[in-house]
Amino acid sequence: MERPYFFARKSLVILLAAVFLLPIALRSARIALENNKNDVTEWLPDGFAETKDLDWFREHFLGEQFVVISWDGCTLADPRVEMLAQKLVPSVETADNERQRAFFKKVTTGPRVLAQMTDPEGSLKLSEKEAKRRLTGTLIGADGQTTCVLATLHEAAAALRDLRSGIGRSWPLTQILMGREDGILYQLAVKECAISRPSIHMGGPPVDNVAIDDEGEITLMRLVGLSALVGLCLSYYCFRSKRVTLMVFCCGVYGAAASLAIVFFTRGTVDAVLMSMPSVIYVLGISGAIHLVNYYMDAVRESGQEGAAGKALRHGWLPCSLAAVTTALGLGSLVTSAVVPIRKFGSYTALGVLFTLVILFMLLPALLQLWPPPRRRKVTARPLDQSQQGPWPQLLDRLATWVVGRHVLVTAVCSVLMAILAVGLLKTETSVQLLKLFHSKADIIQDYTWLEQHLGNLVPMEVVIRVDPSRMRDAEDPLMSEDGRYRLTFLERMELVEAVQEYVERLPEVGRALSMNTFAPVLPAKAASLAAFTERSGFNAGLAHHREEFLAGEYFRVSEDGEELFRISARLAALSDVDYGHFVDDIQGVVRPVLAAYRQRDQILAELGTDRGSYRGKKVCVVGVPRWKRPTKVQPERPVKGPADVHPTTSQILAGTLHDALRVAGVKVTPIYEAAAEQDATHFIRAGDDNPKAREFFRKFDLVFIASDHPSVSSRFITRHARAYLDARQFDPLTVDPQEEVASGLWPIYTGVVPLVYKAQHELLHGLVESIGLAFVLICIVMIAILRSLSAGLLSMIPNVFPVVMVFGFMGWAGILVDIGTMMTASVAMGVAVDDTVHFLTWFRRGILSGLDRRGAVRLAYSRCATAMIQTTIIGGLGLGVFALSTFTPTQRFGYLMIVLLTAALVGDLLFLPALLAGPVGRFFTGRLQRQVVRRSVPEDVEPPSHGVPTPHFLTSPQPASSRTPSSGADPPRSTSSG
Repeated sequence: MERPYFFARKSLVILLAAVFLLPIALRSARIALENNKNDVTEWLPDGFAETKDLDWFREHFLGEQFVVISWDGCTLADPRVEMLAQKLVPSVETADNERQRAFFKKVTTGPRVLAQMTDPEGSLKLSEKEAKRRLTGTLIGADGQTTCVLATLHEAAAALRDLRSGIGRSWPLTQILMGREDGILYQLAVKECAISRPSIHMGGPPVDNVAIDDEGEITLMRLVGLSALVGLCLSYYCFRSKRVTLMVFCCGVYGAAASLAIVFFTRGTVDAVLMSMPSVIYVLGISGAIHLVNYYMDAVRESGQEGAAGKALRHGWLPCSLAAVTTALGLGSLVTSAVVPIRKFGSYTALGVLFTLVILFMLLPALLQLWPPPRRRKVTARPLDQSQQGPWPQLLDRLATWVVGRHVLVTAVCSVLMAILAVGLLKTETSVQLLKLFHSKADIIQDYTWLEQHLGNLVPMEVVIRVDPSRMRDAEDPLMSEDGRYRLTFLERMELVEAVQEYVERLPEVGRALSMNTFAPVLPAKAASLAAFTERSGFNAGLAHHREEFLAGEYFRVSEDGEELFRISARLAALSDVDYGHFVDDIQGVVRPVLAAYRQRDQILAELGTDRGSYRGKKVCVVGVPRWKRPTKVQPERPVKGPADVHPTTSQILAGTLHDALRVAGVKVTPIYEAAAEQDATHFIRAGDDNPKAREFFRKFDLVFIASDHPSVSSRFITRHARAYLDARQFDPLTVDPQEEVASGLWPIYTGVVPLVYKAQHELLHGLVESIGLAFVLICIVMIAILRSLSAGLLSMIPNVFPVVMVFGFMGWAGILVDIGTMMTASVAMGVAVDDTVHFLTWFRRGILSGLDRRGAVRLAYSRCATAMIQTTIIGGLGLGVFALSTFTPTQRFGYLMIVLLTAALVGDLLFLPALLAGPVGRFFTGRLQRQVVRRSVPEDVEPPSHGVPTPHFLTSPQPASSRTPSSGADPPRSTSSG
């Protein structure tokens, strides 16, 4: 036979090819790791509206690409503040090299801005107290002295693949293994500004991304050694041979390097989540190599070393391929996720698992052929279950007897537990909060803690108010546009921004909100008098004169189409448990009423009409507005938010903004406030009442605006006696048609990290359901094909979904949030669990074909593969459990959840599945097989010879042999492999 001798002829060629390709794989893997890049804003595909809005925002503003730098003792009087600012953005003459000028576009410091705002010759001329009030929570701390350096990244630097060379920090492991060094910022601060490195604190979105880079890299460095140690120890324990252990180890390492090389050659990028892939491939490669070496040992015992490598591959390719394919299907199902890191992990790890098969089927047999292990007893393959003197055979035999004898109880308990915990799946909640990716002791957490305590919140939520050119008015323009909408002067547009900023800043989650108004003079009062009109006209002209100064800042832009873009940047606490979904709703809940008030003002003015191009002298009565006294501006030292007067309701925001907007247009407004609940009903004015005084009261107004029902005034009375009226009682400011909002010429864009993370959080849950569903369908199709039965294939999936339902259902009931690392485990565990199910069903089917009843077949399956299933779980559990020691939270959760899920999968395969097979459900697995047994006249032996090579599990017919069965008195010999 030529086939067994293939490796005798080709092993050297295969080895030379592997040696030739190894440097390429290692070099490609190193480059892929060096280009490690993480950007939270790239977690969603380009097609999502949130991603498009953020890209649009970045085309006009660089506000999100900021880095806050401070240190212990960084005060307004510290000369190192200005020194570092000059070093970060040097002139051409003072820069040491061009690379030093490539990272930061501009630098702002607390002392600089404070001096500009209080300069007697400047445009603002603010008092020091007012200037500090405006800057508190951003550039100046609550103590009035602590300050910082705020550096904005250059456009090119924001897109650099290696941002760490600018703002990163190095660690002993990365210095030794990757040749990393501190970024330019740290070098300048420490070496040239004499700032102690441990005292430096940095924050901001770019710092977050670089921290994820560093944490992922450090995690990989630590896990490489631990994974290697676990693989070596398990391999040596199984084979007690240094030579075989080294072969298995080489296959695992080769597979891990090849998986990273695939990323490089497909022009992908490695992120912190994908950093876990090499260790996963390594562990799975070690597991597959151990199985294949077991087949080789069996072949050696049967017929010697000659041709043993080919025989092992011939008999082991099917079970190894099934295990790899089902694992790859579980991983591949993650490509349905819209969260890019999860999708990349699923696709690349699935490719790595399949490519590892090539290494196992080519390189490992070649190594065994060239350097066969010595034929000594202590080198014989020794799985965890092989010792006949150990406790495993007796324990498993007792377990099999107990499960078969109490299959109804076991099935009922497992089914009830699954049903109860399945309800918990409906309670599953997700979390993608950025700083929860890090361990509580991580440097970035300590930096953010210091910065938020001494300066203010750092997580940006951006609101951009877009103003169409048709809504802008210069001195010579008419008040109303051609489509009947009121045109706003530059001052009125700034007042719109001021209103939005004020209400956003009063949200309990917001520490401070910034806009162009923060760096503008105090705006004049909103009044309808002639004196106020004159003052406002002069002020508006002055603002227009300084328009270019506003454009030079970071909060005002003009698009190519002439739209004015007003940015309001709210800052949230990074370390608080802010529900981003609720916050996005909250911020929309204060912005929409403001813009709705301007749309209502347009309707009122259009109804009034103008006299000689002015609304001066027009009178409007607004009925049913809430009574609310606008509080003074929020002070830096304001108490914890909570009083009702600090949190205006939607109707209060709408009414207050409408009142101010009408007064600015010159309209005299008379409000009729909502009546108190205890108001005397005898004062009600009803529709049929003949009340001359009330009739005359309403007739003196040019228009009556009915905002809501009023218990003292019937709306029908108003409609009968008012000269003109508008009824807005059905108007809901929170329910708005986006197209109508855009058509009004004033509309908002909500963007930044917060809505992006919220969308990722939503997609994480959606992707979890989709990936589990897809994994279930794909693996189920494989099981149906293997078992050649639709019903059996479907029922065989019960023990495979058992661990997912148990673990994730418990997490739902316990309120444990699902994050990126958690989501990856479900589909992976399902794919790995199928391997044990396949092995158990293999021997169960062979027992039925040999003439055993279902209970006897279950006991046969226990005796043949139960300990091998335990061996696989220990290998996978310990190997993947290494991740639980990571300081990167998603990787850590992936590690300990894989241990729990694989353990639960083992319980499902050794308790739930045997109980199902021994009970009535088992008939679905045996119907066709028992008909085959009836047609056979020659009895079939379920046992291979005591030194025989195991035959493939499926798609082959058992060979005739003696009819001895386990029930004849002797236990059958146990398989030396998990196959």
